[in-house]
Amino acid sequence: MILLIFFYNAINTKYRSNKLKKGDVVDSMVAFKLRPCVIISVEKNNVYAIPLSTTQVDNNLCQCKGRFFGDNSYFSKSIVSISCESALRLFKGCYDNPKHLNLVISQLKSVLVNI
Repeated sequence: MILLIFFYNAINTKYRSNKLKKGDVVDSMVAFKLRPCVIISVEKNNVYAIPLSTTQVDNNLCQCKGRFFGDNSYFSKSIVSISCESALRLFKGCYDNPKHLNLVISQLKSVLVNI
């Protein structure tokens, strides 16, 4: 059992980043569910990210246009704050469409300004 845990941790940490940046995807607890979140800003101790959802509702901005996300993934109209330590530990990959991510960020800014 210990050997299995060792190999899992070795594989799981092999592809982890030691530095976070805009576009990285991390898991975070959002509304009592572990959801993927795309980082939009990195500060000293926290990152700010947009959660992704699989249901198309009014609380979503638009559909994801990333290669690694299915047709039923949507950007939420909310922002979550995650500690850098947690984000590094729960790193999952990268959102591979930076042009679309910039468009989503500007849409989110306009939604938040109009509240």
